[in-house]
Amino acid sequence: TWYWQSVGTEIRVIDVDMELDMTPVQRVSSMLAKGYNYGTHFLPHDAASTNSSGRTFQGELQAAGLKNCRCVPRTADVWVGINRLRQLMPRMTFRLPACDAGLTALANYHYRRFTSTGLAQNEPVHDWSSHAADALRILAEAEMAGMIQGMANPRITPVVRTGFRNLQTTRRAVVLR
Repeated sequence: TWYWQSVGTEIRVIDVDMELDMTPVQRVSSMLAKGYNYGTHFLPHDAASTNSSGRTFQGELQAAGLKNCRCVPRTADVWVGINRLRQLMPRMTFRLPACDAGLTALANYHYRRFTSTGLAQNEPVHDWSSHAADALRILAEAEMAGMIQGMANPRITPVVRTGFRNLQTTRRAVVLR
């Protein structure tokens, strides 16, 4: 779970929860205990699927007290979401050290190249690093679907490009601590 806020053209990623092997009630309790002022909770498309209990994950989160949950529509090709996230990355600033674990996972996200059909094809590897990457990709897919209100879309490349492992590549650097 990534926690973020949009401020003008900047996307401030302020926190991440990793390895939450909890029930929906425990997860919601943990999230609410952070004390953040929440807006919309964007969930992957499959959170609207009915599970063996006859309920959806989205419904279970809402029943546990997490309001304003929305499922992001399925993207036909995972690379559409990955590429949109890559486009958004220059606008993102990550608060350190709160996002260190998530940044480590993003840095280790990788894919495998398949050529068994005669056509070269890249497929993301589903492992420990993919969970954080997939969760952040939901932000990009929600933005593509027009689900995020007030997120400015800059006409020019922004000057702020920092916070990713303290990399300072432009004239102005901002690291939230």
